[in-house]
This record gives sequence, C-alpha cells and structure tokens, in this order.
Amino acid sequence: LGFRGTSTLVAGYLGIQFAANLTAVKTVAILDGRPIPIGSLLYAVSFTWIDLVNEHLGRRCARWLVVSSVGVNALIILWFQLYVHLPGTSEWNMDGGRQEAVAFVMGTTPRVLIASLVTMYIAENVDILVYHRVRAFLPARRCWLTSAVSNTASAPLDGVLFALIAFAGKVPIDFLWSLMLTSALYKLAVAYASVPLNYAIVPRRARAVGEESG
Repeated sequence: LGFRGTSTLVAGYLGIQFAANLTAVKTVAILDGRPIPIGSLLYAVSFTWIDLVNEHLGRRCARWLVVSSVGVNALIILWFQLYVHLPGTSEWNMDGGRQEAVAFVMGTTPRVLIASLVTMYIAENVDILVYHRVRAFLPARRCWLTSAVSNTASAPLDGVLFALIAFAGKVPIDFLWSLMLTSALYKLAVAYASVPLNYAIVPRRARAVGEESG
C-alpha cells in the first residue's frame, strides 16, 4: 500500500472511533421512534474499516490497531474528565451555562464509557477473526462477501454487548431487550451499507496494473 494507503487506513479508523465516541450523547429517532445515539451510526462503519486493515495490512496489524484505538480513546476520555472537573477561572464561571454544556457533552457516565471500550475490543476482534477465517477458507472470495460475513457476526454482537454492559440492572428488562434488538439491527444495517468501502483502498500494484491495461 505504501505510506499514503497505510496512514489513511490507520488515521481513518482512529478518526471514526474518536468521532463516534464524541457524538454519542445526542440521540435521533430512526426505527419506530426509538432513540439511537448518532455516534453509533458512525461507529458501525468501523467494522468494515477494520476489514480494510485486515485485508491490506494483515490480522496482526488489525489487532494492534484495535488495541491502540482502545488505548487512545481511554486517554481521551480521561482527558475529557479532567477537562470537565478542573475548576474554571472566575471569568469562565461568570456564565454558568458554559460548564453545564461542557459537562453534558463530555461528562459521560463511567459505566457507559467502560461498556464502550470493552465492547469495542471484543466486537472488533471477533470481526477480525471471522474475516481472517473466511479469507483462509475461501481464498478466491470477493472482499465484499468476506466483509459482509464478518460484519454479520460483529455488528449485532456489539449492539447487544453494549446494551447489556451499559444498562443491565438500570432499566426494565423489556426496555433492555428492545434496546439490544434495535441496536443490533441498525448497527448491522449501517455495517452492510458501508461494505463498498472495501474497494476504496486499491493496492499500488493493482492500481499500476489497471493503469497499464487502460
């Protein structure tokens, strides 16, 4: 791939993870009026993106990137907590709405943060494993097919695990089941819709062959 392709894959994955976590507070009603965190819609794209990493850089690099992303997001979360809780100057505190806004956007509850990081690590590694196994079992397979199969395993798992870890015991069981089902379905739908990204990164050798044949 070269430096440009590799840096695009790494920066793109980290950017998706960071932006998704930062925009997880606001919800939007998509399926039957049920609230869905906007950040989760973007996060579901990461399953196809890690497939790109797996395909072009290998399983070991994909796993390293997932661990790095968990670490980076954990550091960012800690920094946000420090940012929220450090006392502001008198000029800052003159407008009470500022601190409330900062706390609302960046002061997510610890259980939700832990659920996000744990779920990310488990679901992304399941995606990497399934993608690798399908690629080994079907050497002549299409990239989109391998990605679709791995997304089928990882995206619903992510939706169910996050709901369980973040909300089990805090909400009624009926609501929890509904949340798990809704989350699994919309993450799977977004993951499927992002499958064409598998053709966004073309190896340099393949590009050169295409240019010569053209």
